[in-house]
Amino acid sequence: MTDLKDAGQSDTVQLDNVPWELAELDRWVVWRYEVKGNGKPAKVPYNAKTGNRASVSNPEDWCSFVDAVEASRDSHYSGLGIVFVAEDSVCGVDIDHCRNENGILTPEAVNIVRAIGSYAEVSPSGNGIKIFCRGRVDLETGRRCKIDDRQNLELYTSGRYFTFTGQGLPNISTNLSDASDALENIVSKYLDTKQPQPAKRAGKRPINAVQRAERYAETMAPAVSGEDGHGRTFHVCCKLLNGFDLTEAELWPILDKWNTRCDPPWTTKELEHKVAEAVKVGTQEQRGYMYADDLQTIETGVAEFHQWYTSDDKHWLEKHTFPEHLIPTTGLLRQICDYINAHSYRTQPVLAMSAAISLVALAVARRVCDEMQTYTNLYIVNLAGTGEGKSTPQNAIKDIIGKVNVELLERIGEEATSDTAIEYDLARHSSMLYLKDEYGSEWRGQSKAPWLHSVNSLLMKLWERAGNYHKTKTKSDERKTRILSQPNCSLSGWATPRMFWPTVTDDNLTDGFLARILLFDMTDMPSELNEQQAFVDIPEELVDQVRYWFNYGGEFSFDPDEAPDKIQPFVVKRTKEARKLFRAAQTKCENYRDPAQEMEFGIWKRMPEKAARLSIVSAVSRATNVTDLQVNEDDMAWGIAIAEWCSASLITRSKQFAGGHTTRERQLDQVLQVIRTAFKQKKNLTKTELRKRTRGIRNNDFRDIISQLEEMEQISVESVKNSGRPTTIYKPLLP
Repeated sequence: MTDLKDAGQSDTVQLDNVPWELAELDRWVVWRYEVKGNGKPAKVPYNAKTGNRASVSNPEDWCSFVDAVEASRDSHYSGLGIVFVAEDSVCGVDIDHCRNENGILTPEAVNIVRAIGSYAEVSPSGNGIKIFCRGRVDLETGRRCKIDDRQNLELYTSGRYFTFTGQGLPNISTNLSDASDALENIVSKYLDTKQPQPAKRAGKRPINAVQRAERYAETMAPAVSGEDGHGRTFHVCCKLLNGFDLTEAELWPILDKWNTRCDPPWTTKELEHKVAEAVKVGTQEQRGYMYADDLQTIETGVAEFHQWYTSDDKHWLEKHTFPEHLIPTTGLLRQICDYINAHSYRTQPVLAMSAAISLVALAVARRVCDEMQTYTNLYIVNLAGTGEGKSTPQNAIKDIIGKVNVELLERIGEEATSDTAIEYDLARHSSMLYLKDEYGSEWRGQSKAPWLHSVNSLLMKLWERAGNYHKTKTKSDERKTRILSQPNCSLSGWATPRMFWPTVTDDNLTDGFLARILLFDMTDMPSELNEQQAFVDIPEELVDQVRYWFNYGGEFSFDPDEAPDKIQPFVVKRTKEARKLFRAAQTKCENYRDPAQEMEFGIWKRMPEKAARLSIVSAVSRATNVTDLQVNEDDMAWGIAIAEWCSASLITRSKQFAGGHTTRERQLDQVLQVIRTAFKQKKNLTKTELRKRTRGIRNNDFRDIISQLEEMEQISVESVKNSGRPTTIYKPLLP
C-alpha cells in the first residue's frame, strides 16, 4: 500500500482524504487550465514525467500518485487527475452546479451521494462535486445529461479522467463502495431518457396570450442577489417566452416590469443574455404549453365551481358541503385525523383534516419546498357552530407536538397580538403556527385598532417570503434592523360563522389577505356525537413520523434555530402528470379571473398557490422518508380540489354574509347601534362618550356620519345647556 506520507504535501490536494484504493493506482496525471477556441477555460491533462499533454487512452502518459503529487507542486499545473479504465471497475460521477457558496448541496446531489455511498469531494470550481466508486454498469465509456436547467450529470467508466482535489464532503467515507445498483438506477433515471425534440406549438395561440403572460409574471418570484438569481431569471425567461409562446418583442415589456421587483434589478445587457439563452434552449414541452387545458380528470373543476357560486339557486346552502372523498384515508394526515376523531366528543372530520394539514405544514416548515420555491406556510380559517368540536383539534396539535418534543411547543402561538410580536417569535424560532381561537373578533371595528392592519399586512408579506429574507426592527431598539432568514409563519384560525362574518368588510375582501386564506366553513356539515370517544395515547408510529420531519436531514441537515443564514431545503419534484394538472388549473383560473370583480379576481389568483402548498403536504403525508418525497398526480389533484372548494366557499359566503357592506356602511351601523344601546339603558349619550365608543373612526368621518344619520332621520342631536359649556346629546329617532 502506498504511504501517503511519502508524497509529502501538495498545494492543490488535501492528502488526508485520498482513498487508498485510488492512491494505489498508477493512473494519475496533472492538469492545468487552458483557454480553448470558444474562449472558455478547459482542464487539459499532462504527463507528470514528460510535461507533454497526456492521453486518457495511453498508459505511458500516466504515473503513480506520489509522482503526480510531486509534479503538481510546479506552479505550471493546477491540480491532479485520475484516469478511468474498464478493467478495475472504478467509476466517476460528476455533478456540476449542485453546490452553493455556503457548501449546501442541491436535493438531487444529496440523493445521489447517499445512494452511491462512496467517497465524494468538491470539484475545483467549488460549485460541483465528484463521486468515486466501484461498479459495473452497462455503458461503453460514459454518458452525460442535464438534470435541470443548471445541473449537469456525467458518469464515466473508462476513456476519461477526473480532476482530484481531496476536499471530501463532510461525514463521507474515504473508501470506495460497490455501487453497481445505484449506478444502474442513475442510468435509468437520468441517462436513458430520449433527447428532447425541437419544440412544437401546442396549437392555436389564444388572443389574450400577452395578457395571460402579464398576469402570470405578477405571480413569479423576483430574482434576489445571492439566492440563485441567475437561475431564477433564466427560468422566468423560459416560462414567459416558451411557455406562453411569446415573441421577443412581446416578452420585453413583461420582463422589464418583472425586473423592477428584482433585488437588484438586472441591466438590459444582462437580461438580453438571459433571453438569448432561453431562445437557444427552447423547451422540452410544446411551445405555448401554459395554455394547455387538460384538467379533465379533476372531479370538481373550476368551471363547475364558477357556475355554482354564481347561480341564483335559493337552496345553495344545501349544496355547500365538503366532498368527503377528499378526506385522506392513508398516510400521516390520516393518522392525525384518527387520533383527533378518537378524542372528539363530537366528530368533525373536515376540521380534523384541517388541523392535520396545519401540523404537517409546520413539521416541514423551511425544510421542504417545491421546484417553484413554494413552501408549506398556510393560512387556514375554520368555521363551525358553538359546541361543534373546534377545541379538540387545536388541543390535539399541541398534544402531538409536545409528545415529539416539549420545546417545540414554543413554535405554537395563540395570540398574534401585533406585527412586532410575530416578528419577535419568528426571530427566535424561524417557523411558527398561530392557533387563534375566536378568529376575526378583533376585526370588529378594525379602524379603532390600527395594529390589526399592520398584522394583516405583515402576514401578506410573510406569505411570499418563506423562501427569502424579511427585514424588521429589533424589539429592544427600534432604530436597529434585523434580518429574518426564511421566516415560515402559518395560521390556523377558529371561529363561529356568527362571530366571523359580521366582522368582514369590503376592505378585508379586497386588501389581499382573505384571498390567501383556506376557508373550511362547516356551517352545513354539523358534527356527529362520538359514542366511541376515548382518551387514548398518541400512537408511537404517529409520534415517530412527526418527529422525523421535525428532525429531518442527517449529516445534510440544518437546525433552523441555529441557522441565521439562508438554508437549503429539500426540493420536492413534481411528476410530469402533476405538472400538467397544475398548469391546467392555472389556465382555468386565468379564464375565470375578471379584474372587474376585484374580490373574486384576488381569490382565484391565489388558488393555484394554495393548491401547490397543499400538494406538498399531501406528498409529505405519503412519504416515510425524504427519499420517497415526490408530488405525484394524486397529490396535486387533491391540493387543487381542496383549494378550489375553499376558494369557491370563500367567494360564496362573502357574497352571502359580507357583500355590499362598505366600511362607511359599517361605521354608520356602529354609531347608530351605540346611540340606540345608550337610549335603551336610559343614558344621555354625550359626544365625549360616543367618541370613546367609536374611537376608531376618524374625526372627519365621524362628523360626516353624524350628518348622514341626521339626514336619514335616524338620530337627533340636541344641545343641552348646563352651568358650563352646552353638552351635545345624541338620541335615536324611534319609528
